[in-house]
Amino acid sequence: RNGVCFYQHDIPYESWRAEQCVINPDGAIPVLLWGDSFAAHYAPGIMDTASQARVYQYTAAGCPPVLSYYSYALPQCQAFNANALRIVEDLKIKRVILSARWVDLQRRGLDRLRSTLDALAQRGVEVFVIGQSPMFITNAPEIVARTGKDAWSMSIEPRINGELRTVSAGAHFIDP
Repeated sequence: RNGVCFYQHDIPYESWRAEQCVINPDGAIPVLLWGDSFAAHYAPGIMDTASQARVYQYTAAGCPPVLSYYSYALPQCQAFNANALRIVEDLKIKRVILSARWVDLQRRGLDRLRSTLDALAQRGVEVFVIGQSPMFITNAPEIVARTGKDAWSMSIEPRINGELRTVSAGAHFIDP
């Protein structure tokens, strides 16, 4: 769904269409998967397990689901994130799943996530925050090139999910 439900370079969020990005269109509960590539990587698992949920994927590389987030490198993130609230209202979303490469936000302050959590709470939306996933130290092409190895080194900041859980008070927190 690259370029349709997951944007990598340009972020033409205006072209996002719910009918193209729905996972399990027969599900009764409308859910929005919102975040960066760390959110997008959960889409295949959601596709395999969504039974009652009608999940819409709305993801963009480098754009954590934080309304107050601004990046000079990705200035469209702010508009992309603001548009997520319009999607929540237009599709009458009942639940939102937030996921990101939170380590990037940690430098600026994980408490910035509160802007999103508060906006969703005002709309009566149930929120699930997926914590920081472990990250491979070796890049994917190198892993593919080296066949036969069982384990790959991973990295995770040990305190980040504890901090994120605290910031996410009022939401369901999932520690991967």
